[in-house]
Amino acid sequence: MRNIPPVNADLIGQPDGVLLLETPALIVDRASFEQNLEIMAKHCEENQCSLRPHAKTHKSVEVAKRQIQAGAVGICCAKIGEAEALAAGGIQDILLTSPVVTERSFERVFRLVEQGIQLQMVVDAFDVVERLSKRAGQRGLAVKVFVDVDTGMHRTGISFSDVENLIRVIENSPQLNFGGLQVYAGNFMHVHSYDQRKVRATNLSIRINELSHKLEVAGIQVPCISGGGTGTFDMDPTFGTFTELQAGSYAFMDDQYQAIEYANNQPAPFQTSLFVATRVISSNSPGLVTTDGGFKAFATDDSPPRLRDFSSDEFEYRFMGDEHGAVVGESASKSFDLGELIFAVTPHCDPTINLYDHIHVINGTTLEDIWEVSARGRSA
Repeated sequence: MRNIPPVNADLIGQPDGVLLLETPALIVDRASFEQNLEIMAKHCEENQCSLRPHAKTHKSVEVAKRQIQAGAVGICCAKIGEAEALAAGGIQDILLTSPVVTERSFERVFRLVEQGIQLQMVVDAFDVVERLSKRAGQRGLAVKVFVDVDTGMHRTGISFSDVENLIRVIENSPQLNFGGLQVYAGNFMHVHSYDQRKVRATNLSIRINELSHKLEVAGIQVPCISGGGTGTFDMDPTFGTFTELQAGSYAFMDDQYQAIEYANNQPAPFQTSLFVATRVISSNSPGLVTTDGGFKAFATDDSPPRLRDFSSDEFEYRFMGDEHGAVVGESASKSFDLGELIFAVTPHCDPTINLYDHIHVINGTTLEDIWEVSARGRSA
């Protein structure tokens, strides 16, 4: 924990306190955020699929608690550091979704298990399973493991043909409990066309169902199949494949997810709830005003952010360096006053949130709360 006092804490509850924020500031609109949680929880309940949101999106104990209160069975974490931070904040049920391969990392996992955390981890290599089993035996621990299956992205995961053999090794270890399969297809979550995305999701589900049947015939029961995401949330439960949904970005809905097509050309069912508040700090050039939100305020793996309250035809946002951005448009210098607060939509929420220590929770112009980004910077 960084224990950095929130610079805007004195504004909580003040009338129009949002207008006085020190910026850049990470903002969550409470109403939209809570509505998103409710919609996803209801969707999973209606489709008899558990929800285990991915905390790599928010890295926040407070957000995770609210997701669980809304109906999630637990939380996913990408890294052990995230799991440690969330466990310290009271989150008890965690699935580590990236393989852990070193003995030092095993020890960190074991410490969490010894603390009573219901920690599950993924594996995709025979050598890792053997070493993990040996070290767990030395500690007298039992660890639940999921087999991570390669969906074709070739990032992590074992091939479909090797899944059964890896499960056999796990089942032969008294220290390891087979928890199920992880099948996450990050390679098509952002495919723009709904129809193309559905074809790929359908084809993957057919392969998973065939694998599950093969394992059942071989006498292997698969307790859980965890995967899916925000881009395929409305398809995944309908295939009868996934028993657990790992969606994460639905809580905030960045522009990457708002840009894709949804069923029947309907708008995304989730509202954008995450923004970066930035201020105009200079206005000396025609057609341009300078803000205090530069490269350090936004993830820059995508296009520059768009303005929440203006169309892209009217104004566009440009980066002017580490500390500065600009709103550009023919009437920019006349339309924005010095000190004016501007809300920008994040192109990619996960890495943007990782730039901030705190999330400012707002209701209109009232700052209602400030949540810590508990696992910020936990890259290991």
